[in-house]
Amino acid sequence: MVAQHQPRFETCVPAQRQQLRDNLRRLATTVDIVTQQCQYRRLGKAPARAETAWSVSANGRWDLGSGDSNIVGLVHRDHGFEAQYSGSFPNNAAGTVGFYQTEGILRGTFVFNRLRLIANEKINDLKYFDTTSLVGSVIDQQYRNRTEYHSGVRLEFAFNPDAAAFTEFSYIQEDYHTASIGQPLRSNHAFRVLVGTNVDIGKLVRAMIGVGYEKRDYDSAQYPSISGFAFDARVQWLATELTTVNLTASRRVEDAINQNSPGYFATRVQMRVDHELLRRVLLFVEGDYEHDSFVALSRRDSQYEVRGGATYSLGRHFKLMPSLWYIKRSSQGTPLGQEFSETRGMIELFTQW
Repeated sequence: MVAQHQPRFETCVPAQRQQLRDNLRRLATTVDIVTQQCQYRRLGKAPARAETAWSVSANGRWDLGSGDSNIVGLVHRDHGFEAQYSGSFPNNAAGTVGFYQTEGILRGTFVFNRLRLIANEKINDLKYFDTTSLVGSVIDQQYRNRTEYHSGVRLEFAFNPDAAAFTEFSYIQEDYHTASIGQPLRSNHAFRVLVGTNVDIGKLVRAMIGVGYEKRDYDSAQYPSISGFAFDARVQWLATELTTVNLTASRRVEDAINQNSPGYFATRVQMRVDHELLRRVLLFVEGDYEHDSFVALSRRDSQYEVRGGATYSLGRHFKLMPSLWYIKRSSQGTPLGQEFSETRGMIELFTQW
């Protein structure tokens, strides 16, 4: 069990963000540049881990006429790392799992009286780096390299200003590039259908609840199809003029890295409370629970996460954002996943011009 080597942060360099904006009459553009460097070590005999992450993104919005219709485009490139508590992280990995991500998104929103049509297209390219195991051997991760194509359409009809019904359809195609021993290509295609409603209750509660069905089929006969119940829900409560409560819940299919399982259903519930303590000080506390149920295996993973922090404005251009996390992950069934608990702290510096 990996729980014998619990990770702890030893040093952490604050993240830095720069944001540039340019607003024209109907076209608004934003460029984000984010860099982050963190280093931590495992207890016992496991080697040190180091992470240096960065991201660059640019987005623009074109407003169509005087209504709510618009077209939004985004391009994003980053060097990131797989979260250790993710269900896709290798069980016996001692090093980090880094990746390059290149993403492009185009979304259009078109409003016709009571009808709202939202169409989007996304291309996401992922390239992973190999990592090392607890005994020093190489763990191949390049079989996870893939290009994802996401297409979606959502149609809403407003009964009145406070209530609307919607139906949503999305299609996903994943093209994997590299096979490995015991790991045939995981190329697949999937669709997801949701129906639901948006409601505002007394100007204090805003809710979106959608339920439906999701199915994923794989090109390789080694991986069975995945299908089942899916849902997506979001509730916002304006508890006071200074306090906001957000609750989200979802169930969706995620890719697994185990050769005997094509993927898993991830059921997640998250709650966050934001409070304006002072004019320049915002506080937040957040709780997160996720349950992962793997297809074709008896493995079941559970993850609990609690975090809190603050945002302190240092004038017009700078913000200081300290935060503290506690994460615990457990696993049952065969084969066992990672089991660990972790406490981490971070200080971020945000700059905007």
